Amino acid sequence: MDKITPSPLRRTMEVYSAWINEPSRVSHNRIGRKILRKISVQIGINLLIVTGIFISFGFLHENISSILQKYLGGIE
Repeated sequence: MDKITPSPLRRTMEVYSAWINEPSRVSHNRIGRKILRKISVQIGINLLIVTGIFISFGFLHENISSILQKYLGGIE
């Protein structure tokens, strides 16, 4: 087909095909980036929550006896 198709017509068809296929590639990339950004934000928030929990428990482990004495009257 390439041998019998005139060069200007072939180039026009190639440019048209590339132009038609471009929006689908761009939208797929945009959707992929949007999903990746959303997942990254969720992972970041989860890491902050887990880090806060570990820091809180680390603090409470060190000071649990003084907290219990102050608020509950101590451990018997």
